[in-house]
Amino acid sequence: MIDWDDKELPITTQAELLGLNRSSLYYKPVEPSPEEIFIKHKIDEIYTKHPYFGTTRITVA
Repeated sequence: MIDWDDKELPITTQAELLGLNRSSLYYKPVEPSPEEIFIKHKIDEIYTKHPYFGTTRITVA
């Protein structure tokens, strides 16, 4: 929705009209590392087996 090449309507104005912070337009998401994905899968396995565990018990398991 942002037109980066528009010379008549600055990026600041476009962001304001869309209700966005201008700084958020420049954010580039970072892909999760393989280690982070592995840990998330392990947490998911534990939670699936024991949905009544809280965060403390999941971390210890």
